[in-house]
Amino acid sequence: MIKVIRNMFRDCASIHTRDGTAKWEHVKRLHEIQSEGQLHLANKLTKRHINYDNNIMKVKYATQLFSQSVADALQTLKDSGIYPEFRDAGPTINFLKVCQQKRLSPQRCASPKHSNNTRYKLEHLNRPRQMGGIEEKS
Repeated sequence: MIKVIRNMFRDCASIHTRDGTAKWEHVKRLHEIQSEGQLHLANKLTKRHINYDNNIMKVKYATQLFSQSVADALQTLKDSGIYPEFRDAGPTINFLKVCQQKRLSPQRCASPKHSNNTRYKLEHLNRPRQMGGIEEKS
């Protein structure tokens, strides 16, 4: 699921949330600033996270993209005021945080209590959940 969200985020260039518009350009620009050597804000963002076509099946690149450290780096650039292109990064920061909080964890992937009940499993899988303004299906 996290890879699908990442792919949609890049391919659509923006995602509309309750907070506003989350933009892929913010993440891309963060990477550019860090790769130019201007500064590095303690995250694992590399060109493989931005240009992931050769690594599209690597879950780690998607989870590292939607990490607290990338959200914090964007927040730092927004708060600094040095880079005007990050003034509207609030929705992007919130989107990254929501994706990081909602990503699948071993606890969320555990079998339901009634694992022998096929109907329960199907209802559980088809029940929509809210994800920071995005409706997510399990």
